[in-house]
Amino acid sequence: MATSTRLSVPSFAKIRVTAAAPPAAGHMTGGDAVRLAVSALLSIVAPMAAGVWRAVRKDVA
Repeated sequence: MATSTRLSVPSFAKIRVTAAAPPAAGHMTGGDAVRLAVSALLSIVAPMAAGVWRAVRKDVA
């Protein structure tokens, strides 16, 4: 007898949908703006800063 495995969306994936929904709908509250800023910080700024830090610290020989 085969068992089926049900896949679910991780909770962090739902954050992106929540953060992107208000600007796409055309209205945004203060809480939505904070949620969007944190989402952008975590998905754009943090990886970029880590990449710049790695490039600066790389030994050029």
